[in-house]
Amino acid sequence: MLKKTNTNGFCTKRALVAAGLICLGFASAVRAGEPKDYAVMATAQVQSSPAQITLQWSGDSDATGYEISRNNGGGWSTVGNVGGGSTSWTDSNVSNGGAYEYRIVKSTSAGYRGTGYLYAGINAPLKDSHGKVIFLVDNSLSDALATELKRMEWDLAGDGWIVLRHDVSRNDTPPNIKSIIRNDYYSDPSNVKAVYIFGHVPVPYSGDFHPDGHDDHVGAWVADTYYGDIDGNWTDSSVYDTSAGRPYNQNVPGDGKFDQSDIPGNIEVPVGRVDFSNLTCYANKSNSRSELDLSRAYLNKDHNFRHRVFTVARRGLICDNWGERGGEAFAASGWRNFGSFFGADNVTAVGGWQYFPAVTSQDYLWSWGGGGGGWYTCDGVGSSDDFATQDIKSVFTMFLGSYFGDWDNESGFLRAALGSGYCLTTSWAGRPHWFYHHMGLGEPIGVSALLTQNNTGMYENQVNYAAHQVHVTLLGDPTLRMHPVIPPGNFSGSANGNSMNLTWSPSNDSDIQGYHVYRGGGPNGTFTRLTGSPINSTSFTDSSYPGNGTYMVRAVKLERSGSGTYFNASQGVFYPENGSGGGSTGGGGSTDGGGGPTAPAAPGGLNASSASASQINLTWQDNAGNENGFRVERNNGGSWTQVTTLSANVTSFNDSGLSAGASYSYRVFAYNDAGTSAPSNESSATTSSGGGGGNTSAAVVFAGSDTNTKGSWRGAYGSDGYNIIANGTSYPGYVTVSPSGKDDYQWDDSSSDVRALQKTTDGNRIAACWYSTSSFTVDFNVVDGNSHKLSLYFLDWDRSGRSQTVELLDASSGAVLDSQSVSNFGEGTYLSWNVKGAVRARITKQSGSNAVLMGAFFDPAGSSNSGGSGSTTKIVYSGGQMHVQISGEAGQKFDIYASDNLTSWINIATVTLTGSTYDFVDSSSSTGKTLRFYRASVAP
Repeated sequence: MLKKTNTNGFCTKRALVAAGLICLGFASAVRAGEPKDYAVMATAQVQSSPAQITLQWSGDSDATGYEISRNNGGGWSTVGNVGGGSTSWTDSNVSNGGAYEYRIVKSTSAGYRGTGYLYAGINAPLKDSHGKVIFLVDNSLSDALATELKRMEWDLAGDGWIVLRHDVSRNDTPPNIKSIIRNDYYSDPSNVKAVYIFGHVPVPYSGDFHPDGHDDHVGAWVADTYYGDIDGNWTDSSVYDTSAGRPYNQNVPGDGKFDQSDIPGNIEVPVGRVDFSNLTCYANKSNSRSELDLSRAYLNKDHNFRHRVFTVARRGLICDNWGERGGEAFAASGWRNFGSFFGADNVTAVGGWQYFPAVTSQDYLWSWGGGGGGWYTCDGVGSSDDFATQDIKSVFTMFLGSYFGDWDNESGFLRAALGSGYCLTTSWAGRPHWFYHHMGLGEPIGVSALLTQNNTGMYENQVNYAAHQVHVTLLGDPTLRMHPVIPPGNFSGSANGNSMNLTWSPSNDSDIQGYHVYRGGGPNGTFTRLTGSPINSTSFTDSSYPGNGTYMVRAVKLERSGSGTYFNASQGVFYPENGSGGGSTGGGGSTDGGGGPTAPAAPGGLNASSASASQINLTWQDNAGNENGFRVERNNGGSWTQVTTLSANVTSFNDSGLSAGASYSYRVFAYNDAGTSAPSNESSATTSSGGGGGNTSAAVVFAGSDTNTKGSWRGAYGSDGYNIIANGTSYPGYVTVSPSGKDDYQWDDSSSDVRALQKTTDGNRIAACWYSTSSFTVDFNVVDGNSHKLSLYFLDWDRSGRSQTVELLDASSGAVLDSQSVSNFGEGTYLSWNVKGAVRARITKQSGSNAVLMGAFFDPAGSSNSGGSGSTTKIVYSGGQMHVQISGEAGQKFDIYASDNLTSWINIATVTLTGSTYDFVDSSSSTGKTLRFYRASVAP
């Protein structure tokens, strides 16, 4: 919340309206409509022969031109200019195997500028050595976490780091800690690349400033940058300021707090910190967790993320309660980075107080949240208590609000985030903006921290206040990378004289190019690669076995991301085992090693049995008494994919919607706050033959049209996922979506017209589209081998006489599998197909100004269109209760489902029509729920 009115203080949009205050520092004469307008959300499409990189970005109706520059090591050089209507540019001055950094600057008729950054590569080479990391461990945690900390060292070695570990006292002084760092750095300055602080290692304070603009917060702020600036001149002699409301921020000569507000030089080594001291928000809960508990849980989830024990959807979430603030546009840190990682269509915005509902019900690799702040609150987002009571499913996070950027306080908001769910890193992003784009091509997050801390103008936002100041901190493991690869398993060896014969089981990941084998002495030394190029075999013989040492094997994947393609190595697994409680298998939680919580025991006795042509039933034994739940994974001849998560004590699951005559393998994991168990035994079953065989090639069956539902899609479409153009996406795990050749347009973002699609986050509607004056395509790659229903919504919003052809093609061969014509669709039309495999929708203008698409929806194959020609469903609120009104034929049976989040659906009733209509009343709908969704499906 806003505490004082001052030049640069924070206040939310809500606070401005309520208080009638103007609280905009750096007010600009030119403004965009919203923060994402200050970002150019660019991705790269690459090809190797002839080598070229095509940059693609979302359009902006205000744009007058785009300038494209490339950094060849000495700063930006302009390489291209295109007009404001362009949304792509191709660089042919590139090489296969190269990596290039780009800047895109958007100029606009309104006067504001947008910027985007991308680190793009074409089969960029493997980087399997990252240098040395100084691992500083709070020695009050060393004994209790001995097992987990040693495993962390092996995990660092397994990703190409040499570990320089020092156990230090939390009661020491920052200068003494820095002397350790300096000694390590100067012993090998070209190879020391990161400092990883674990625990409450002494926290430096420095400066006489207030990046959040509050007068009661002027003084010294936290400054881990002190540890990374090896040769800067940090003094404690000139600042005398005791005006701050908190003694920690008061700064006088000789008090051990430094004078500098700006970093005196440049940061040589990026620093990341994991510190759970004094988080009473966790200790005071009924599920009490101490500093030791949280530290152990962090090491476990760090290990599990690296080894792909859990998988997180590659998408971003933004909860912005600030707005554009005269060009500061704090949320642009989210839009700009997430756009380059995932593409604009995989970035979702949610409204105030919807951050926690979103990230606890669905997983997002990245998220950003911002609003007026306190030490442990963020207005419109949540509080430290929310992190303690809810597990967020977001790995990399950013937040922005008053006070809590100065994070060394009781129950600090940023540090509380690190203790929750999947979260492994966070930063105070917006003052200044953070630039993470190098991670898209496999760089550790510390590279981005270093770039952001040293930024003095090379990386821009329209306004980027507080850049190069001492408070810029990365909280979390600085060595983490964004795209973990499933490692090989069952690594073993057999010595025979001067030879060591090694074998392993293959990685279950996709696009594996082979394996590299290494030999070394352990995490504190170098591992030497023994294979010149990745080998396709799962065995290797070292004919120069020295009689001792440790071997490591890593899978090598051709990674595909928004930055192009690069060769990406998995975590290494070791022989002999590293003593970490399963390091050689690449998964599993650790034993506690110190009297704290432990990961649960693995489930057992898994049995899969065929129930029908489309369903397999699973049962297993619960061998743990401390699990939070279970995760079920399925393999259909490729890689393992997560099917569902279940509550504690559940021992069965029915997997439906499968292909007839197909074989599926399953495994089950138990999990809790300490980590994830080893997998259960694997069990397989084959669905009965339904005459459809097991063909996994592209297939399309037209399922009908619907002109009745209009924009009221909730409960009618999208039970598996959706894309509401310009509002939000939630794609199911079985499909990837890639549009091409389209532009974006928005007529009305707050409409009451029933033809406009309902928004995902509130009661308003939106009229927006993808369009082309000729034709555009959307690729729907269904990757699980099953059929699913795809529905597309078309609307001639301005009733201008549009007509268009919608063709569904085999994306591989280009063969047309179905073709439909759409005309007279001023009231809105849905077309639905049951699709399988890689399918391309081609939408071509026949008449009118352009061809348009408003939304895409995903449902189980064969589910009825809620507004289709055979039956209709309407939701009515009357008399304080929800009515689900179904029309159809007498004798038809319907299952009625309800959901509070469009993710988990509950069958609340099965009804049989006695006439042409049925009015079902949901008696549970008057219990104070703010939002509920319904759907009805024809029952067998």
